[in-house]
Amino acid sequence: MRRLRLFLVSALVTGAGLTVSACGGDSSPEVPIVVPTQTTTASAGSKEDFITQADAVCEEANAAISQFAAAGQGLTEADQIADLRQGVVDELNALGPPDDDRQTLDQFLTGMEQTVEAGKKIALAQDRGEDTAQFESELDAARSEAETAASAYGFKECGQPISSSGATGGSDTGAVAPSEPAAPVAPAPTDPGSAGGTGDTGGGSGDTGGTGAGGVGPG
Repeated sequence: MRRLRLFLVSALVTGAGLTVSACGGDSSPEVPIVVPTQTTTASAGSKEDFITQADAVCEEANAAISQFAAAGQGLTEADQIADLRQGVVDELNALGPPDDDRQTLDQFLTGMEQTVEAGKKIALAQDRGEDTAQFESELDAARSEAETAASAYGFKECGQPISSSGATGGSDTGAVAPSEPAAPVAPAPTDPGSAGGTGDTGGGSGDTGGTGAGGVGPG
């Protein structure tokens, strides 16, 4: 019986030693578990695809701007028109423009941003009751720059000018072009031999000294 007890005590001590070694005896550093993450980068599509999508955005904005222009509100609603153009710039950037011919595209976007700035200046001048001529000139110059770059890039709708009638080719300020002055009307020629004139055969005295038609000569 005594030997059995000693054996059990010895076995318990040995087991406890193994447990301690397993729990805290390993001195190797812990390696953190890192879960790899996958990042996807949206690749830009072709230039042709971008132009198609961008022209759809510009067509919608142009239609809205043409309504202001047709109503003669190109100046009074300059702030809203500027917001529409800013929306075009933002949406085109969000489409992920391709790297192909990016310099020309950047010229177009810069021109559009300048039209936004000019439009905001026009709106502020309108609120203050100030002259807008200088800012209208800035708007025209910026629009011209945007139109040139848009054509060079290959756009069909983006950069198109808008007339007061809603068609392309005019100004989006809604201003009415001055009418041509009427041509002067030349007076009708007078026949020197007509009745009542002072010609030789008229009612006045003739060179022959005789009486005129219907008149009475001196007595």
